[in-house]
Amino acid sequence: MVTRREFLEMLGGGIVGLAVGGALGYTLAPKGPPPEKVAGKLAGVPSEPLKIGGMWFLSGKFGTYGDMAKKSLDMAVEEINAAGGILGRKVEIILKDEADRQNVIKNIRKMVEEEKAEFLVGIDSSGDVLKLAPVVEDELHVVTVITHAATPKLTACNKLHYVFRISMYEEPIDVAAARLVAERFSDVKKVASIGPDYAYGYDSWAIFSTNLKKL
Repeated sequence: MVTRREFLEMLGGGIVGLAVGGALGYTLAPKGPPPEKVAGKLAGVPSEPLKIGGMWFLSGKFGTYGDMAKKSLDMAVEEINAAGGILGRKVEIILKDEADRQNVIKNIRKMVEEEKAEFLVGIDSSGDVLKLAPVVEDELHVVTVITHAATPKLTACNKLHYVFRISMYEEPIDVAAARLVAERFSDVKKVASIGPDYAYGYDSWAIFSTNLKKL
């Protein structure tokens, strides 16, 4: 039997392995062709930098997400600005730590209303994205690209005009897991779940268990 200590050590090793693997991937990936120069500044385009607000977990136990996101942003901004920016505007990134749990919405508002971010990107937590989406849609009206939060509830309403998600959401993963159990472990009578105590964990279990009962 695996003890609690052994389980945590294996889990920690897996997380470290993923982080190192991701870092090596960024480091060893072949460089693409140099960016093409963009067209000159267009009439009517503001001269000040184009500010993009980003929010991920930058500290704490989930800080790896934010660290990789920041490295990616730094590389992208360096290339874009070296090519002349976007429509002649240099790009600047404003980052906020999603680990500041009590001020997620406040910090999003600050980036848009005070620091003048024209776009938003990021969000790791499913719980946070469900609180954020109505604020963006009804009040801030800023294009927001979600990179991690996977709850299917985000796009279930089909009424989003400013919020977009580019990552995989939970349903394909959980339905596939249910099919795997049904096909390969048909003699199993009880199935348990270990997941986070927030939206992602509850949604995953609901999708998995509902589909398993249908198979």
